[in-house]
Amino acid sequence: MSHVIEKVMTIFGAMDKGEKTELIQRIIEDDDVKKIVADNNKSDTEGVKNVMGGKTPKTKRKGSWKKGGRSPFYVKSITGVDDTKKGMFRAEGDFTNEYNTDLAVGEYVIVHQREPKDESDAYILAVRDDTTWVTVNVSGVDTELVGLSCMYNNVNANKVIDHYRDKIA
Repeated sequence: MSHVIEKVMTIFGAMDKGEKTELIQRIIEDDDVKKIVADNNKSDTEGVKNVMGGKTPKTKRKGSWKKGGRSPFYVKSITGVDDTKKGMFRAEGDFTNEYNTDLAVGEYVIVHQREPKDESDAYILAVRDDTTWVTVNVSGVDTELVGLSCMYNNVNANKVIDHYRDKIA
């Protein structure tokens, strides 16, 4: 850090909250700062720009759910168990809404239907196959998830994950 910057930071550290806020506001409004930020934004072509001109790398979203609301159920692949975490986060794997294309035959998933919460099959451990289906309740209507075969179900996610760990993994 240059000598000038060190002095400015020392002065900045000695200011009270109101003075710091006013200084930051005046720096943001400064024409030189606006030009620097604009120049940085022009040179950053590979990412989404943040307020001060740095770039944030773009990330590809995997199988996101519909915008505007929660799905009545979700499907998460399970490849292992991490006992340092709680609930569904114990299940190692990825959330997917395209399980027929994302998963190979024989891979395991956990299906969680959000409503009604007290159903004995709120969490379903299923295996991907091509001949059977799992039925879930979607807004009071039974819906078949074709390509999944139920192995175990329970109202508690931890019991389903424990069953996978103890009997299958």
